[in-house]
Order: sequence, then C-alpha cells, then structure tokens
Amino acid sequence: MPSIGTMIRVWSGIPTALRLLKVNRKKKTNEKIRIVFICQLGHLWGCHQTIYEAALEDEMVEPYILAVPEYWEDAVDTGAAEYLEGLGYPVIRAFDTESRKFYDLQSLNPDYVFLPRPYDHYLPEQYRGDALSKYTKVCYLCYGYTCEDDHMIETCFTKYFTTNCYMIFPENDSTRAFSYTQHPISARLGIRHIIQTPFPRFDLMNRYKNVEAKHWLKPREDVNKRVIWTPRWTLTEELGASSFFKYKEFMFDFAAKHVDSEFLLRPHPLAFDNFLKTGKMTAEEIDAYKQKCQDMPNVQLDRRKEYLDSFATADILVSDLSGVVVDFAVTGKPIIYCTPEQKFNKSCEKLKDSYYVVHNQQELEETLEMLIAGQDPKKEDRERAVKEVLGTCDGKNGWRILQYIKTDCENCGKYTKR
Repeated sequence: MPSIGTMIRVWSGIPTALRLLKVNRKKKTNEKIRIVFICQLGHLWGCHQTIYEAALEDEMVEPYILAVPEYWEDAVDTGAAEYLEGLGYPVIRAFDTESRKFYDLQSLNPDYVFLPRPYDHYLPEQYRGDALSKYTKVCYLCYGYTCEDDHMIETCFTKYFTTNCYMIFPENDSTRAFSYTQHPISARLGIRHIIQTPFPRFDLMNRYKNVEAKHWLKPREDVNKRVIWTPRWTLTEELGASSFFKYKEFMFDFAAKHVDSEFLLRPHPLAFDNFLKTGKMTAEEIDAYKQKCQDMPNVQLDRRKEYLDSFATADILVSDLSGVVVDFAVTGKPIIYCTPEQKFNKSCEKLKDSYYVVHNQQELEETLEMLIAGQDPKKEDRERAVKEVLGTCDGKNGWRILQYIKTDCENCGKYTKR
C-alpha cells in the first residue's frame, strides 16, 4: 500500500497535471512556434541566449524577449531591457512606466515561455509559473550550473516552482534524478518532460576563445598572469557564505607584490547591496573599497554585466561557491576554490577534486604563487573532469534544446516538419 506521503503527493499533483495536460492539447493557432524568453537580469541572459539565437535562425520559430523588472511592492528596473537592446535584440518591455501597467503576455498567445529563475516571488503575479501554466507551456533550465549538494539542488529545482513547468532541462545526473523524484508520475506519463541537456551557457565560451577583451588594463603581452576573484554575495553558511571579508585586504596586498600581473575583482552583483543592508559595510566603506580598486595600477573592479569574455582571457579564477565557476572550468584553466566545506553533488565531485581548494590566507597565497609561477599539477585531472562531468561543449547546446521543443510540437500534432 502506498505511504501517506506518496498519496498526498499524488493527490496534490493532480490539478497541476490536468492543467499541463490541457495546455498540451490546446489547439495551435500560431503559424510558427512562438517562444517567449523572460529576462530580469542581464548577467543571467547567457543561459537562454543561444536557444534564442537558434530560434531566430529557424524559419519555423518566432522568438520574443520580455524584459521584466524585479517586483516586490513595485517594479524595480534592473536594466535588463537596455542590456538586451545593446546586444541588438528587439525587446518587449513588460512594464509601462506611464500607464503603470504590465504587458499582457497572454495576448501574444505563446506556445512556450522560458522562466529565468526558480524564484516566482521576484515576478509580477501574471508572469509567475502558476499563472503562465494556465495558457502556455512553461520551460525551465537553471540560471547557473548546479554543482553543489542537495540543499542547492532543492533551491534551484524546488517542487513549488517546477510543479508548474511543462519542460525541465536539468544539466547533470544529480539534478535530473532529483527532478524525477519530485515528479515521478507526471514525468512517467509524459505530462511533464524532464530532459537532461548540457548547459547552453557553455556555448558562449566557444565564442570568446580568441577574443581580445579590451576591458583589461594592460595588453596581453605586457602581463604575466590575469587573475579574477569572484566572491559570493551572501554570508549565510547554508548558501556557501562569502570569502569577501576574509580576503579583501589580502587581494590588494598580493596584487601590490605582483605588479607584472593583473587582478580583476568581481564580487557578485548583489554583494555590496547585501553587505550594506546587513550592516557588514557602510556606504563610506564601500566607496573607499571601490576607490582603492581604482587607485591601484594593476587592479580593477569589474561592474559589467558580461563576464564570459573576462573568463576566456584570464589565467586563474579565485572563487566561492558559484555557478560561474563551471563556466571557467570549461576553459580548462586553474580554479582556486575558497568554499572548502561546501559539498558537491555526486555528478560534480570530480570537478571539485580538480580545483585547488584553500582554507585560509596562507593556502591561498601559496597556491596563487605556484600558479603565477606556471606550475599547475592538477591540469590533467581538471581536463579529464570537464570532459566527464560537463558533457558536450561544442557550441550547439542551445540548438539542441530548441530541437526538443520542435519535436514536442511535432509529437503533439501542432507542427509538421517541412
């Protein structure tokens, strides 16, 4: 006899399953497959970018981008629309500042909508999964590659959010297995589709292999090593904490001793706001920190939304727990990991084993000195782990996800290949 927990899970999932089934059978009225990508933060657009670009090139697909402000009691403009327009994309602005009204997405009659993050509370109610799933197929792939343990997987693939998703694209064995445990019946019946695919943001790394990256302070030939430091924004231990306060003065001191190398400091975009709100730094202290970065000849604070060009042209990454660490891993270059207690999921343990894990300032200094001197004893382990764990990195992962969507349309009888 099924357990009470299983019975409750099945019963609670029936309304959503019926709704997904209804949307799946909705009569198609668009001549082309209409896909909408919701974007709130420009620096996360890379997760969807190559899917969107593949859709632009496909004559059977009609893609749109909806730039949505973050929303609590009021709309907060994050600059996503300006960022996307700067890339040359046509953008629908979700919020009209004059009328104070949001765009009626249902009027566009989309067949699929990609949500940017598993955090519905940042979205206006009409763009949340439960509202969208009443008239369109909600798609989701994580905004960052999920290496960490079950707590992070549960955060990024929470059942509360994914219950409203028709297509879920987990990026490794661990996230796929977890997604199946959350939705075993609907996945088995084909009401919900859980499709493991290599991470599409990796496609972009291929484009930056030979980029010049003019934002660095010095030409490549005038620099020994380029080092990037990406400390985390939160101090919460469960979420990986941050090494910012542990190493912020050390990084300045180390850079001063190595004037022939260049250092790019890139705290998480939420870092300074969070440090200010939690009282860890005052506004004056933040301004002084930024000024010190500006005053040093071989240090700069990177405030750009784009970071992949920096990763492609850097030599060493120093980082806390972060999805961007895996983007750097694709390059095959050395990674110094400053979150030693953080456990990785089973799929990604080999990746962590290939990092240089440090516990304190002395270990960080010794490791940096070693790598700057050109010694890299974990190079072969790292290259092997990237191949085994991250899968295909040939620049076509976004295209592959689009093919799954087209196949879904074909299987539902709404689209016939020409």
